[in-house]
Amino acid sequence: KFWPFWHATRRCDAMTAMMSYLCRLRPLSARGARSIASSAPRLDEMRLRSSAQDFLYRGKLAPRGMDERLRSLDLPKIDLNEEQRAMFNTVKDCIYDSNWEGALEVYQKLPQEIDSSWQPVMRVILNCFCKSLRYREAAMVFERFPARDTLAYNMYLNLLARLKHTRDFDRVLRRMEDENIPQSSVTICAILSMCKETSDWQQALQLLEGLKSNTDADSSIEIPYLLAMTACARARAKDKVNELFQEGKQNANFRVKCSHYNTLIVACGTDAAAAREVVDQMKADGFEPSGSDWRALLSAHREDLQGQRGIYSQMREVSPSEPLEEAWAILLRSAIEEDNSDAVNWVMEEMSRNGCSVDSEQAARVPSLRRAVAQLSEWQQLRQLGAPAEADAPAEAPAASEASEAALPEGWQSTLDPSSGQRYYWHAGDPAGTTTWERPS
Repeated sequence: KFWPFWHATRRCDAMTAMMSYLCRLRPLSARGARSIASSAPRLDEMRLRSSAQDFLYRGKLAPRGMDERLRSLDLPKIDLNEEQRAMFNTVKDCIYDSNWEGALEVYQKLPQEIDSSWQPVMRVILNCFCKSLRYREAAMVFERFPARDTLAYNMYLNLLARLKHTRDFDRVLRRMEDENIPQSSVTICAILSMCKETSDWQQALQLLEGLKSNTDADSSIEIPYLLAMTACARARAKDKVNELFQEGKQNANFRVKCSHYNTLIVACGTDAAAAREVVDQMKADGFEPSGSDWRALLSAHREDLQGQRGIYSQMREVSPSEPLEEAWAILLRSAIEEDNSDAVNWVMEEMSRNGCSVDSEQAARVPSLRRAVAQLSEWQQLRQLGAPAEADAPAEAPAASEASEAALPEGWQSTLDPSSGQRYYWHAGDPAGTTTWERPS
């Protein structure tokens, strides 16, 4: 009953924002505009791939003791035979280790005909594929379920939301309704997750209102609030984020967590002073910033490189055991976007002081740092050609943009992605099929 609220007006305006940004750099020909429009879906796909890489990487860093997250899978009262119990426990270990291949091996050993007694095993396999963002494998398992229930639907819907598969999400939600599978508050959270991923904060607020008035909802309300806050934060609706946070604190079932403060920091955008105020309030309320909070604060200082370096030093002092690779990625991207060679050199020296050169395996292992190093390589090539970074080129000087394209092979064009600050490329003859982050040689 909730899906029409969010389905009605959801739209992605990434292409519009990109074209507006490029038009400020220089006038576009009709052909150029068509090329950008054709490459927009592929660009969105690359952004999603980058986001998924970061999600999986951070999942591997999570503590092994994930009892709370896997509580629903323990199910001590379920009646499993010896073979089923062994498979169940094997796949549970695969979830801990993000080992979807191991779960696939177990799945391939299932009997050809399975009945409802295999439901717990199917559920844990589906959960492993969903947490590993394996869409094809998850779809295969979901369709083979002996009896799809609310738990199975919730797992699958959350995967589709995380991957922004909006059409599939709509279809599965309708199917859930057609099969008379009852929705739970987790189902609504899955819909809110889709709103979060698409920055559809208005629909998120409508869903939250519906959930608050639903007397059958679970007692925990902080996660729906967090998802709605995140949708608002990604849409830069800062006032709405603060409003939701203050409203949630008045709810007896709302437990304030670090993640709520993290969302408040993200909502500040590049307002570094406001972001620091959030962190100060966070500490005053008895919470210590986590790694994700420090990274959000670093991102808020991306236009203030000196202040950003101060935040980095503070992070190292307060949290000496915090991994540094993702922080280096933020520092490196910020320095490149500001076209500041001194700042770039400082980051590279800081990495070397900590035993991680830009061409090391350690740098290549972390997705965000690997992308930042690729951006560094592109920036260095442009400077060798005598062309300033396009992000800082004034609108009145199209020559800088033309100089960067002149060095490309014939037929190739490039520009900066306004969302990530990273340059991407496409061939004029096939923009949709050739869009890539990698510089063509």
